[in-house]
Amino acid sequence: MLIIRRTENSDDNQFWLHTSEGFETEMLRLRNQIYFSNPSIKKQITQEKCLVSDRSAPLISFAMIKENHDFIVSAEMTELSINMSALVFIIHFRGSDINMLGIPENAIGKKETYYFDKETGNQLLMELELEYPEGDWMGKTSIQNVISFYFSLPQEAQLKLESAVKELEYYRE
Repeated sequence: MLIIRRTENSDDNQFWLHTSEGFETEMLRLRNQIYFSNPSIKKQITQEKCLVSDRSAPLISFAMIKENHDFIVSAEMTELSINMSALVFIIHFRGSDINMLGIPENAIGKKETYYFDKETGNQLLMELELEYPEGDWMGKTSIQNVISFYFSLPQEAQLKLESAVKELEYYRE
């Protein structure tokens, strides 16, 4: 279960579920498109292995960087120490392929800054800034990863997981 929340109101923005049987979907999108005769519902539920490479934020980030290698204008790495030792990667991309770069039509590039915990390798933060003609940088946004380890899930999370699995099973029928 992966939940991505908007910081301004803490509402769930994305809710990914991957069951032990390998069924995976984005629950909020699925819920928003439920119609009793909608054949595309089943297409949104896939069955796949749950690979670490598909779930690891650092591996996903590095795969994206590698995929967009031809668009890299500059890349730098520094070490930063706040309350832990972090590696910081700043990658500047520029190009006209807005689909590959994931930028708006009027942008010419982007700068992504990744912060990784040096000790664990966990991705802590990703910041994104868009580059526009005339050297303007706007639209700064960030994604903070909060990583928690539990011996057992908190009751609220356990109930949300169980409910989502039951809901997904209903949609699969």
